[in-house]
Amino acid sequence: MELQTINESNTKQLNSNESKLYINNDVIYKVFNKDIDVSKRVDIIDIFLRYNITGTPIIYDFIYDNNEIVGYAMKYYKKAKPLSQSMRFKFIKEKCLELIDIYWNIKDNYNICYYDFHNGNIKINNHNILLLDIDSGLERTPETEENSIKLLIEYIIEMIYKVYFFKFELYYSKEERQIIRRFLYTNLNDKEIKSIEDLRFFVSGVSKKDTQKLLRKIPYKIK
Repeated sequence: MELQTINESNTKQLNSNESKLYINNDVIYKVFNKDIDVSKRVDIIDIFLRYNITGTPIIYDFIYDNNEIVGYAMKYYKKAKPLSQSMRFKFIKEKCLELIDIYWNIKDNYNICYYDFHNGNIKINNHNILLLDIDSGLERTPETEENSIKLLIEYIIEMIYKVYFFKFELYYSKEERQIIRRFLYTNLNDKEIKSIEDLRFFVSGVSKKDTQKLLRKIPYKIK
């Protein structure tokens, strides 16, 4: 697929920090900015292109410019909504467990550690978790595994406790949010989360009463 044909087609264009996104019907074309080293991402993208991995978008093809890979085309999930928009405690727990399974499958079976856990990338499509921006993954090593699991835990913590302060992003400064996340993460770390079984056990066992009790201990007043 050539970049020129995308530029010439009737598409809607969106810009992000590292790429331009061209949307045409049910296809989204992600073209990386010139300062991005695409060569480091090709092998990762190729795995998702060759295998239909549960919980990840369908990848159609690479995008080329003068025989060089500059991006890729994937299915556009128009109706997908961020998990963070849900305020149902039970639903969030269920989807966090699903996210854990998707992450571990990618890590253990494809040797990729996903890194980009944020509200824009963790979505619900047809009631199932959809993990976007798969090119942000890194080859599995002891270091990338440790760091990515930490990011996964931090995201799950935020989702579980956000039910009780859903204005988290609106009313707290970046520094305040870091303090709260650090407090919650330290509390979870005390439970010795070292495996998928540990993390699933923690998420399955969390209750509304537990979260309310812990939130009262946060060294910052809930606004």
